[in-house]
Amino acid sequence: MKKKVIVGTRGSKLALTQTKMVVESLKKLFPDLSFEIKIIKTSGDLFKKSLKDAPERGLFTKEIERALFEFEIDMAVHSFKDMEVEELKGLTIGAIPEREDVRDVLITRDGRAFDEVKEGAVIGTGSPRRISQLEKFGFKFKDIRGNVDTRLKKLNEGEYDGIVLALSGLKRLGMNHFEKFALPVNVLVPSPGQGALAIEIREEDTFLSGLLSKVNHRESEIGAKFEKLFLKEMGGGCHLPIGAYCEVNLKNDTLKFLAFFEERRVKYKSTVFLEYFENLTFDKVFSEVMKNREVIL
Repeated sequence: MKKKVIVGTRGSKLALTQTKMVVESLKKLFPDLSFEIKIIKTSGDLFKKSLKDAPERGLFTKEIERALFEFEIDMAVHSFKDMEVEELKGLTIGAIPEREDVRDVLITRDGRAFDEVKEGAVIGTGSPRRISQLEKFGFKFKDIRGNVDTRLKKLNEGEYDGIVLALSGLKRLGMNHFEKFALPVNVLVPSPGQGALAIEIREEDTFLSGLLSKVNHRESEIGAKFEKLFLKEMGGGCHLPIGAYCEVNLKNDTLKFLAFFEERRVKYKSTVFLEYFENLTFDKVFSEVMKNREVIL
């Protein structure tokens, strides 16, 4: 009889798609295992107001992590950007698979390119990070909630002139045609961890830890974790306008870190290039980021 692994996830179309992708890759590597997907409703799924008004952290992960602690599931698949900056004691990230496209897209109702969107256009986003970086273009911003299909429906019905979404989710849902609306990372610095998935397990589970090491993508892991460490260092969560993108190339031993943040209503951007080596610490990266920060208008 095959050993069964129970995988916890949110029930949204995107969350299920991402989880099935992870499960399929594990099935190919470990055909002697069987997998069962268990849907867990989170506080974030039930919260109907703007996420800026959310009363607590871990809205999209807390209930799933509780299921891990209580042995209702064996592992969980999260969008890494939804996770807390610090791992819960007793749980650990077993793997970060190869990352999807980190860019954001600004999808317009009439198909206009970003540089053709006029001042005063109503853009659907509730993200302080996105608003802070895009407000210099003279847009108006209106909060938006719901899954990808719901947001696209609201756009097409005329509630917005454009909406901002993460390209990674669209690509995983097979909506690659929206890539034409992608914004360069130096125009809109992504959310820390954007485009990455995290497979979370109990710290004591050496069996799954060994298996998941086979699907871990080292460059994606280093980059996404350094971005989260930057968020932590800045004292941030989803309510603060902070962007970070760390691109690691182990073949060339290089690391590029792009950051955006606000302090006392002053906006900064910083780009650093470093040689990557195994004992390169985040403290060194952070020091270089802050040393090279520039005020942007």
